[in-house]
Amino acid sequence: MKKNTKFLVLLLALLMMCLCLTGCDELDELKKQQAIWVEKGDTSAFIYNGVEYKRIDVPNPPTPIARYYENIKITDPDVPVLLADRFSVMLDLSVDENFVFGYLCADYTDEHIGLSGGIRSYAIYENSSYDPTEEVLYCKADIYDDVINQINEGIEFSNYCYDYYKYNEELGYEEFFLYTLTDEETELINNIEKTVEPFESYNYNSEYMFCLYKTNKDNMFFEESYDVYRNEDGSYYISKYDSNEDIVIEYKVPDEFKDKFDEFCDRGVLMM
Repeated sequence: MKKNTKFLVLLLALLMMCLCLTGCDELDELKKQQAIWVEKGDTSAFIYNGVEYKRIDVPNPPTPIARYYENIKITDPDVPVLLADRFSVMLDLSVDENFVFGYLCADYTDEHIGLSGGIRSYAIYENSSYDPTEEVLYCKADIYDDVINQINEGIEFSNYCYDYYKYNEELGYEEFFLYTLTDEETELINNIEKTVEPFESYNYNSEYMFCLYKTNKDNMFFEESYDVYRNEDGSYYISKYDSNEDIVIEYKVPDEFKDKFDEFCDRGVLMM
């Protein structure tokens, strides 16, 4: 009993000290980052910003389109916001806030180690005393049934997209954009693969430009498809890994399509 009382006194003192050192704006920002497990000890669902997220419990879950994301800290319901950094699981929130993803220990309290960022990640993945982690994916409860149906039916990756950003002077920060290729542009990429003879890639004199992703029809999920390079003479190449031969193969983009690839590259600052 004395031990519990001493712990509560220390905890209260710590919270009071944190309140003195933390301004209202900082406290509001901490609240924005905190999510709450619906039930303590159960990682099947949590609440973030008033919205329920449910775990998509399938092996090797698909990858959401989320090159740009924010971190959230998920805690048990009884953890105060000022202690969220100490007793939380850190996962990534997609820019559209539809998905939360990352890696989770079998016993998630193994991640309650009071570390943050890369230090926390290194400790979890490299320290063999921790439980193995598994890849996890959560989505908003209102799209859960649709996502599960797509996974069960087999996700069809039929479109292409790439990401870029532009600085918004009015807002004062860089905005993230996702460009989805038109049907004609998609057909152009498919025809290059069908009609151009590939060769083993070395990319000695080429500059990496961007990655083309294959996406499903509603741009929820993606898989990496092609890297796009530009040579010193301005010609373009698309390359991909050939798992059968264990090499990277490359296709030279025909000269008549150079203007289209210039257009891709000029749309904004490309994400690498």
